[in-house]
Amino acid sequence: MQEIIKKALSKSIDIVGKHSSRIYPSQNIFEKEWDVMLILDACRYDLMNEVAPEFDYLPEIGKSYSLATKTPVWMERTFSEAVNEELAETAYITGNPNSAEFVDPSKMALVDEVWKYAWNNELGTITMEPITDRAISVGRTQNFSRLLVHYMQPHEPFLSSPELGGSDTVERKTGQGSYDEFQSVWSRLENGEIAKEIVWKHYRENLRKVLRNIEILVNNVEADKLVITSDHGNALGEWNQYGHPAYRPIPSIIQVPWIELSSTDSGMYEPDNWEGPELGNVESRLRDLGYI
Repeated sequence: MQEIIKKALSKSIDIVGKHSSRIYPSQNIFEKEWDVMLILDACRYDLMNEVAPEFDYLPEIGKSYSLATKTPVWMERTFSEAVNEELAETAYITGNPNSAEFVDPSKMALVDEVWKYAWNNELGTITMEPITDRAISVGRTQNFSRLLVHYMQPHEPFLSSPELGGSDTVERKTGQGSYDEFQSVWSRLENGEIAKEIVWKHYRENLRKVLRNIEILVNNVEADKLVITSDHGNALGEWNQYGHPAYRPIPSIIQVPWIELSSTDSGMYEPDNWEGPELGNVESRLRDLGYI
């Protein structure tokens, strides 16, 4: 009976969620004013509120509502509904492999898919360092009206404890060439295999890691208005939801931070050159992150 109720609740939320942009005061990021925008993938609003006081460079934390509760839907809505003139003046530096399907490079000033050449196979994700370095390089050497930078953290896998799992139940290749079942951190949380406090601890540490690295970018890029926000949050059991399923607009997933500050290029940091041959393919990257 409990499982039936749970499925019925999820179905009801799913029906409502397909029209979430009409329910919440959501707004396309391209309709807002900013020079540089940093997308921290899967960052809850309350998580940012908890961690932000540790970082002096972060001012007051505002709240916004995402267009979607999962990155593929967020990308589709964000880029397909944006005015072409805005896209044509924007450089997009991204670590999220969903860009391969949902972002049209011909409409953008630049699309730098850093995940193609700077992926960390051991961790099953792309860390924040190559994203920051590429953003600084592009900001210094090219003149675009807007710079949109998409980090993968704090999205799982959690860098401080990757063994907890990624975002879906997939098969991960072992060193011997066989495949072991790779359990989602969210399914393990739902099944009671790991405690919510443990998940929150490592989720929080993922955010700390990316915020430490972002401070380098903030001190090495020119922007009258730099915004830090997210594409969606994560559920840790609220409304019987876990992770960030599509079309589930509950507060823990649909509410995201909105932080505005200014930044100046001190010229004190020299970014590394991460460019190189493509490593793997989009399917393997999406599988690492649990999208397929």
